[in-house]
Amino acid sequence: MTQQKATHGIHTASGYGGLSVTARVLLTIGIGMLAVAGGLFYFGRARSAAIALELQERALVDGLPLTGRKPAYERKGDSIRLGENRVAKTNVELGNGEGPATLYEYQVLEYVGEPDSVLVPATAQDALGAFTGLWLTIALALVGLGLVLGFVVAEQVKVPLHRIMERIRQMSGDGDRPRAAAGKVESVEVLAHSVGRVSRQLSQAREVEEELSVRQRELDLAAGVREALLPQHVPAPRGWRIASRHLSSDRFGGDFHDFIEPSDALLGVLVCDVSGQGVPAAMIGGAARSYLRSELLRGTELGDALKRVNHELGRDVRRGMYVSALYMLIELATGRARIACAGHKAPLLRVASSDGKLRTVQPEGIALGLDKGPVFDRTLKVSQIEIEPGDRLVLTTTGPLRMPDPAGNELGEKAFYAAVVRSAAKSPDECLDAIRAQLEKHAGSAELPVECSLVVLSREPAA
Repeated sequence: MTQQKATHGIHTASGYGGLSVTARVLLTIGIGMLAVAGGLFYFGRARSAAIALELQERALVDGLPLTGRKPAYERKGDSIRLGENRVAKTNVELGNGEGPATLYEYQVLEYVGEPDSVLVPATAQDALGAFTGLWLTIALALVGLGLVLGFVVAEQVKVPLHRIMERIRQMSGDGDRPRAAAGKVESVEVLAHSVGRVSRQLSQAREVEEELSVRQRELDLAAGVREALLPQHVPAPRGWRIASRHLSSDRFGGDFHDFIEPSDALLGVLVCDVSGQGVPAAMIGGAARSYLRSELLRGTELGDALKRVNHELGRDVRRGMYVSALYMLIELATGRARIACAGHKAPLLRVASSDGKLRTVQPEGIALGLDKGPVFDRTLKVSQIEIEPGDRLVLTTTGPLRMPDPAGNELGEKAFYAAVVRSAAKSPDECLDAIRAQLEKHAGSAELPVECSLVVLSREPAA
């Protein structure tokens, strides 16, 4: 409706109203030809009359010595010089009662005998009347020819123009508008307006395409970084069963999990959350993973390793960016584990085989990169637990806890913990499948709105 109103405004704004292309071409050519023909008629008629009068005067002047009495002349060689004739205009009173008139008076001076005079009419009305009809016929013929040619041209242009109008109407989103009546093409201003709008739409489409291209390059870059963040394989030490998943999302970031193996007797499990989203978060995640692996592979004290990582990472990330980490280092033979938490909001979950109850482990500590040293060093704590045969442990990023439903309500700790307990008796892979199904059910879609990393491991009972 809005577009139709705008188009109608363009129709009536022009001097031609809503005339078809043919009518407008004929009207334009007709006005132009009338102007040209009128000027041609006016100047041609006047000029022709002047020429005719001039010829008349010249014929009279040249003919006077050859008529009437014998002229006086003298011969010089082979040429004869006739007497000169002097011509002047004079006003005389006609004897027929018609009043005064302007006449040409030709005074013949060099004849034998007394000078004589001849009077002839000095008016050009007869010449003007003779040429008026001629030039009027020529002017009307020109106008008629112009209209015929204009009609032929307009008819030739009308069909392709109509096709262009239809195509542009479809391109500009006016496909639902009523089409023009058969044989009638809409105003050219409408075509110009539609072309302008299509041009703007194409310009906007190019801008959107460029933005999408940039966005796609960012997605590809982030996807590449994210793939590099994930472990290449899942360890399978004797007496332990381990499974891990990274559930991706369109809202990608730098969250990741990793396995650290300082020696054959030790296995480290790491999960990290990175603040922010997109390429910056992925780049920070890549830097954090590099620092963490470098320090944790040394197998030194967890606290000292994380303090060095924080010192290095604090110099690289801008203010407000941080990485939270939860790290568990297991002595595979004994099941003894040390846990350090650097501001990670999702605790280590442990379902004990003895009573089937869930317990959380979350030592104190602030995120990596928030503080360059003093506060981080002072608050970081390391805890220790004993993993009994049959125990099930789950490490995760905060994604599952923040998973929103279509209404925006987060899953929360209570519902997530309940899902872990319900699937604790299953194998690690089946446990992850059950947790993922719960997340998809809550989100209402297989495409999760929040990415997350999950690691499930259990210590097998002795044979």
